[in-house]
Amino acid sequence: MRTMVLSILWGFARHFGAASEVPVMPGVEAWRMMGVWYPISVVTDHRGQKHLSIKGRFTLCTPPDSLYYDFYFIGGEHCYLEIVNFLVDERPGQFITESDDPEYDGCKVRIVDTDYHEYNIFHMERDGNKTLILDGMR
Repeated sequence: MRTMVLSILWGFARHFGAASEVPVMPGVEAWRMMGVWYPISVVTDHRGQKHLSIKGRFTLCTPPDSLYYDFYFIGGEHCYLEIVNFLVDERPGQFITESDDPEYDGCKVRIVDTDYHEYNIFHMERDGNKTLILDGMR
């Protein structure tokens, strides 16, 4: 299962490097994504992004179907907490981020695929910089 998901992620990364529109999983139910997630793989073209995260947690916030995401990342010799709100954008599965950290504020986020309990793949984009993230729950 894990090999298949990593293969899919690699394929998405190659395809979305040139694609202008990233697909959104139909019928995303944001509430089902609540829980603690651990990073498995990150593919990014943004050198400055703090992507060496340790774990992240989705919880629900308002407005409905929006998510509150807090995650820990390694920066130098320390571990830091980052808090980002995923506010519902145009349709379920698409979000705009809101954060005190300018690096994460105003990102477009798309849920590419998830089974809600084993893995989720999401795509973040801002100012032409793209990041594809595969998280696992176990």
